[in-house]
Order: sequence, then structure tokens, then C-alpha cells
Amino acid sequence: MPQTFSLGPVLFHFYGLFLGLGLVASYWYSSRNAKKFNLRQKNIDFCFLFVIFWALIGARFYHVADKWEYYKSHFGEIFSLANGGLGIFGALGFGLWGLFLAAKLQKISFFVVANLIFPSLLLAQAIGRIGNFFNLEAYGPPTNLPWKIIINGRGVHPTFFYESSLCLLAFIFFLFLSRKRNLKNYGLAYYLLSYGIIRFFTEFLRIDTWVLSGVKVGWLLSLAMIISGFAIIILVKEN
Repeated sequence: MPQTFSLGPVLFHFYGLFLGLGLVASYWYSSRNAKKFNLRQKNIDFCFLFVIFWALIGARFYHVADKWEYYKSHFGEIFSLANGGLGIFGALGFGLWGLFLAAKLQKISFFVVANLIFPSLLLAQAIGRIGNFFNLEAYGPPTNLPWKIIINGRGVHPTFFYESSLCLLAFIFFLFLSRKRNLKNYGLAYYLLSYGIIRFFTEFLRIDTWVLSGVKVGWLLSLAMIISGFAIIILVKEN
């Protein structure tokens, strides 16, 4: 499976391309709906710069921590993203921090901008996960199902495709619900709940994820997301 392609003298990585397309989709959605949240375009631009910067740091940090046994002997590769190696949980944690800083610096509500941006991350992840196909990562155990992909000469579950499809469905469902109800105060909660549930179940079909003391870290963090989502819903309703 080719991981790169060239346009003239410029070399592109498919992994980075799909990550970039996902970010563009999220930015487009957020910009288009900013006025509904009484936000200006400059607010969105500033927030995205901060979020992308911190999310990249967090995503790489999570991956390196997961694979530390390898990176402690290959220290020079820690900052190389050519072959992938980004952890979504790290991106979310650090990205939230970046969004908090951006909101504080602009003197706008963190929850208002989070409720706008976070549902669109489902669309971004649906697109971005396609990049895992070209890097041959985020796959599952062996299978003979018709939709298997071949890696190292054996058929395996395309777990990245399952997650991509579920994220897209969750985003479409959010758009559908938004037409029926006012969800302006529930965007962050919806994302935490939906992606927490999606990731919890897809973790069962991941064989390359972080494990501590026999427990997948992804399960614990997914549960934390689900609990946080419910907590936000309760707080919003009480206030």
C-alpha cells in the first residue's frame, strides 16, 4: 500500500492528507455555524490555531508514552510524524487545554466555543481515520469476513474503518437532532458521549493499543469521556 504521492517536487503523505482534510471539514463546519453561537470568524481562527498546536503535541505525547519501550532506543524518531503515530486521546486532552487557553485569551466562553467545535470533530475523525488505511495501522485481529483487509499476508478487521463509519453516523445523527431540538448547549456533551461509546467498543477490536496491567487504557479513557458527557448534561439541565 503506497503511503505517499508526489505532485511535482512535493511529496505528500496520505496519512497527513486525510488528517488535514478532516481539520478543514471541522473548520468549515465551525465557521459556517459561528454566528449561531454569537462568535466571530476571528474567534474560530484563533481557537483552531491553538487547538491544532496543542492537539498535535498531545497526540504525539500519548503515542510516544504508549510505545516508550521502542522510542527510548530510537529517540531521534520521537518528533517524526512521517509514519503516523498520533494518539486521539492525547489530542483530545491537550486540545481541550488549548481551546480553554484560546477562549480565555479572547474573553469568550469556553463552553460556547466547545459546544460549537466538538461535534464537528466527529466528521474530522471520520475523514482522518482513512489515513490509517495507508499507514496499515489501527487494525484488528485476524478475520475471514468479506470486508477484511490484508496486512502482512493475513486478513484482519479494518477497525479504523469501523470507527470512521461510526463517527460519520454520529455526526449525521447530531445534524438530524439539531433540526429537531436546540442542542447549542450540548455539543461538547454529545461528542464526549458518542465518541466515548464508539471508542469503548472499537477497542475490543484493536490489537495495537496501550495496555497497562492487563487493562486497555482506551477503555478507561472512553469511560471517563462517557461519564463526563453525562455530567455536563446534568449540569446544563440544572442551570
